[in-house]
Amino acid sequence: MCTDREQGDRTFAGHLRCPLPARPVKAKGSPHMRRNDRAVVKPVRFSVLGPLSMARDGAKVPVPGGKIRILLAALLLRPNQAVPPDQLAGRLWGPNPPRNPRRVLQTNIVRLRQSLGLSEVIRTEPGGYLARLEPGQLDLLEFQRLVQQAADARTPELERRLLHEALALWNGPLCADVESDALHQIDVPPLVEQRLHTIERRLDLDLRLGASAALVPELRALTSDHPLRERFWAQLMTALHRIGRHSEALDTYRTVSRLLKEELGIDPNHELRELHQRILTQQRPIDEPRDDPADAEPGLSTLLRAWRERALLTQAQLAERTGLNVRTIRRLETGELHRPRNASMELLAQALDLSPAELSVWAQATGTSPQAPPPMRVTPRQLPADVGTFVGRTRELAGLGEVEDTADAADRDGREGATTVVISAIDGMAGVGKTALAVHAAHRIAPRFPDGNLFVDLHGFTRGMAPADPADTLARLLAALGVPGESIPQRLDDRAALYRSVLAERRMLIVLDNAADEAQVRPLLPGAGGCLVLVTSRRRLVGLDGASVVSLDVLAIEDAIALFTATAGQERVAGESRDALEELVRRCGLLPLAIRLAAARLKAHPSWTAQHLMERFEQHRHRLEELQTGERSVAAALDLSYRELDLDERRAYRLLGLNPGGDLAPDAAAALLDTSLAQATDLLDRLLEVHLQQEPVPGRYRFHDLIRAHAAERAGAEEPEPDRHAALTRLLDHYSHAASEAMDRLYPYEADMRPRLDRGRAPAMPDAADWLESELANLLSLARFAAEHGFRDHVRHLSATLHRCLRTRGRYAEAETLHERALAAARATGDRAGAMEALIGLAEIRYMLSRNDAALADHSAALVLARAIGDRAGELRALNGIGLVHLSRDDYGPAADHLTQALGIAREIGHRTGELDALIASGHVDRVMGEHQQSIDHLRQALGIARSIGHHTTEARALTGLGYIHLARDELEPAADYFVRARDLAGRTGYRVGELSSLTALGELHQLQGRHEQARDCYQQVADLAREIGSRNWQFEAIHGMGRLHHEHGDHEQALDDHRQALDLAAELDHPSDQARAHDGLAHACAALGRPDEARGHWTEALTILAKLGIDHTDERGVDAASISAHLAGLAHP
Repeated sequence: MCTDREQGDRTFAGHLRCPLPARPVKAKGSPHMRRNDRAVVKPVRFSVLGPLSMARDGAKVPVPGGKIRILLAALLLRPNQAVPPDQLAGRLWGPNPPRNPRRVLQTNIVRLRQSLGLSEVIRTEPGGYLARLEPGQLDLLEFQRLVQQAADARTPELERRLLHEALALWNGPLCADVESDALHQIDVPPLVEQRLHTIERRLDLDLRLGASAALVPELRALTSDHPLRERFWAQLMTALHRIGRHSEALDTYRTVSRLLKEELGIDPNHELRELHQRILTQQRPIDEPRDDPADAEPGLSTLLRAWRERALLTQAQLAERTGLNVRTIRRLETGELHRPRNASMELLAQALDLSPAELSVWAQATGTSPQAPPPMRVTPRQLPADVGTFVGRTRELAGLGEVEDTADAADRDGREGATTVVISAIDGMAGVGKTALAVHAAHRIAPRFPDGNLFVDLHGFTRGMAPADPADTLARLLAALGVPGESIPQRLDDRAALYRSVLAERRMLIVLDNAADEAQVRPLLPGAGGCLVLVTSRRRLVGLDGASVVSLDVLAIEDAIALFTATAGQERVAGESRDALEELVRRCGLLPLAIRLAAARLKAHPSWTAQHLMERFEQHRHRLEELQTGERSVAAALDLSYRELDLDERRAYRLLGLNPGGDLAPDAAAALLDTSLAQATDLLDRLLEVHLQQEPVPGRYRFHDLIRAHAAERAGAEEPEPDRHAALTRLLDHYSHAASEAMDRLYPYEADMRPRLDRGRAPAMPDAADWLESELANLLSLARFAAEHGFRDHVRHLSATLHRCLRTRGRYAEAETLHERALAAARATGDRAGAMEALIGLAEIRYMLSRNDAALADHSAALVLARAIGDRAGELRALNGIGLVHLSRDDYGPAADHLTQALGIAREIGHRTGELDALIASGHVDRVMGEHQQSIDHLRQALGIARSIGHHTTEARALTGLGYIHLARDELEPAADYFVRARDLAGRTGYRVGELSSLTALGELHQLQGRHEQARDCYQQVADLAREIGSRNWQFEAIHGMGRLHHEHGDHEQALDDHRQALDLAAELDHPSDQARAHDGLAHACAALGRPDEARGHWTEALTILAKLGIDHTDERGVDAASISAHLAGLAHP
């Protein structure tokens, strides 16, 4: 069994579930069962059909702005669906995500739940996060419910009334006050399309029921707002025609005809042309209300519903019989689908067994007669402009010969012969011209693909942008192919299937540029038909089945000279010798990017000659050590750019190249450059303007890797060593001081445990947690650099300062490496205090990783050092740590002894955090030994101290411990209250292990009360989080808990597998009491499967373990000597 602290707080994971509980479980109807996690949950309602708003119990609740508002909107726009984390990250940050978007997203989820009290609404699911809502809780769901009811209505009057009610729910643009470009580009359009289709259907019904005159102003507004939506124009023409305003109706047709020709280059659709002809010939308008119902010609929707009901088929049964989607049947019957495909109509006619006379009526209603023109189809032409200075690549274009041959064959055979999808993947290094080749080749063969072309940048290697989500990309491609927004499915697989279906009858050219990997590309490939796909990537995409691969190298010498000449201009190189040009492009390494850069510089300096430029390359050539021979000319080109900077910019460029971190903010640059914040920002912006800096996210600057190497080389060559050392010292001072400031704000109660540096400037830090999240990677890089370059004070400072941050966030591997470096630095200089601090840090991290032998050795060594130098606080921490290790091994005597010593020292020297640790651990020992009241006393003392000094992690641990004691007494209501408070506090403060502890506790409580779905949800969250932070202790709890659940559900084989995994983990962790618990679970599963001998063996082993430990029970209810003996007796007398 795991014990206290972060390993921890499994200390109070009471494991009180068992197939045969010691006390009766509360009845399902009891007040405890009616509780979920909170005593009272007031009804909540949201609105997104307009400004985002929320109300609870009828009172409006202010919704925070920023990321919380965006996150809530993203979940509400897809209610009751698990939204994947990467899609939520895209809505929050668009192309500029933080360094660790998943972790920051989790933090924002916690803030959303806590700030608005939505723990029961915003749920964690295996596929992401979900807003669980009923129709009455969200106006969007209510809108969709009313639209569905309207589709099922038996009369046009009822359908119209329901549609009016649905549309009345809209109160302006969807989520108008939510600032997220991605959300408004991806999530909003399909819902807006639903509204527009609903308006169209409602207008059809209004016209059908005789409300033509009143509709004209509304329709004029709709055609103004949506000028390319032909249905609204047709409805306006119909309304005008019916009220006798024929000339206005004809003017309307001329207006829309001119508009479509100018904007899209197409003629009006069949509906508009037919309506125009009816008006010209003064025929009766289509669907005009008639005095004699018998005189009315039945429409498609009426015929389909009548014949389906005659065949005694439901919509679902008809869909199954025809192979169509049930949603298609529904839309046809409601009149929402106006242009059904001929193939679909034939399938429906066959399924309904129509007579010849009925087939004639059917053909007239569906417009499937030969005279009816087919619906207009979108032909996208998305290729970007061809490269004006494209040269060479003859061999590579020949490698794409299969593309042209296949296109030629398809062209000869016609559309029906084009059945093969051809894929060519172009790979190569950055700057080698992959996109240029793909676009050039695409323009050459585009005429052979009459159905158009698609081009999409997948951002696989775009700095500062996440690779494009295939689901989002498919939505864009489907829209470009003419699929209405409301018809685009939500799931990736469904979108990919629809995409393949749309392309199946088309011959199209598709260019997928800058792909990250095969997984990103596969969903975007057609399934059949004569399509051709060109893919570019920095990676060799060998995993694409059947793809021909074209790998680009640098240019041939003749092509390189031609590219230089075309870019610089023929007149700029006139009279230059071929040898000079050849030498120049060789200096550029024959790399297209470098050649274009050099040629552009020549073109920008009229007084320069090609020979002069080559001499400058030779004069300023400085090889970058890590680059291959081919790239050294890029450094020469960068050297020329560097020489054009003024003196301040050159110095900034050089010193910024010394930064060991990945990026930096202006305040860090100011420290490095020893200047003001305003001057540093100005210098960064000036370097950005000449493309020597990048700004991947606002306010954070970084070099491209090649430019960074060049800047560091310049610094080594031009900056004296003392100046370089001074600059790096300033940077380390800045980050060390800033880290102390952030930690003091987040953990003020431990300020006396962290070392201090008097140097450094306090940075602007509105939010300490955000600052740490943004800078943690830089801090760790700086610590590594400091250890490797002799900045020992900074290594010790960063090791001790970041310990709590890394431990709380579960960054154990990074923390261990940092402490090892600090220990090596301290031992190298004979710094015993620094060695003691590093040993304690290492011991605490190794304890959390369940490496108890190493943790005990480190704590023991630290204890010796602390006593030798008279450091009572260090002695206290070491004693607490040793006590916890003994506790994790179920060695309660030695544990109690060390914790008692620690508590005495803490109270003697007034060390509140040390006293808290000792009290929490002692409370656990008391509980295990059956001293519940003494355990409560210790925990309440700890809770009071924690609250008085703002120690949130210990407060959460104390709350969980008190909850387990109440749970052991069957006091479920106070237990639930303590667990929920602990969970909320841990989530709010980013205390990952506290979340694990409280979620496990809630899982046990849910299971005890029979709420198995909620219990499974909790255990799954524990499993996911435990894997993320590398905690095998908590993985044991999740697996073992799942095993108990499977047993209670009768899935004994799965329970057996779970408990075997749990036993293996407990053995690896050397936790004997947990091994006894796993044996008990195995015994119950074996007994249920009719394997009594195996059950007897497991229960006997559990008893043996308890006897060796000198205890008669474990923390888990029902896993005690008396219960196990009773089970064994039951096996002997079945």
